[in-house]
Amino acid sequence: MEHEYLEIVSIFEDVFEDVFPDSVITKLIKIINIHSSVSDLMFERKLRRFLNEIDRIPQGEKGELINEIKSEKDLEDLGLKLLDIINESDDENKSTLIGRLFILLLEEKLNEKEFFRVSHLVNNSYYDDLFELKKFSNEGTILSNDSSVDKDILESLSNYGFIEIKGIDGGNVIDPNSGGTIYGINKYGIIVRDIL
Repeated sequence: MEHEYLEIVSIFEDVFEDVFPDSVITKLIKIINIHSSVSDLMFERKLRRFLNEIDRIPQGEKGELINEIKSEKDLEDLGLKLLDIINESDDENKSTLIGRLFILLLEEKLNEKEFFRVSHLVNNSYYDDLFELKKFSNEGTILSNDSSVDKDILESLSNYGFIEIKGIDGGNVIDPNSGGTIYGINKYGIIVRDIL
């Protein structure tokens, strides 16, 4: 089917080039084709990163989840959702994280709802910001004025849904740099921190 689509696009492009050799439409068609091939290349690279993670687990463990899925339609739905999540990622490294999250699903450390939620959060984040999660302990907090972290990244991690505001520290009158927002890591942040 994809091969037929490419043939139709090629014929369409040739017809327009013959009729309107230097037209805007012909140039747009070429740009669309370039975009399509770049998108295909990026999807292939993201999929490869995801599959490389999955290949790290023994074959028998992969089969257990498949056996638990009730019907072929459910398996197909899961596969389509996975492909969509991988395609939505804007960074190959996120596909690696999604692969690690999928392993947690296979190991039953995450349920399906948690897997899709955390994958969505990862896709909506800036990849490099996620490494700030490593500065959090499970119960510890970080103050927004802490010099070891970037305040803007803390705000972003909170907006992404990986950390939450635990309160406000009024600070010290003598030290204008004291006080600030108190952040703590939540369960989704712990999941991602532990797979980085």
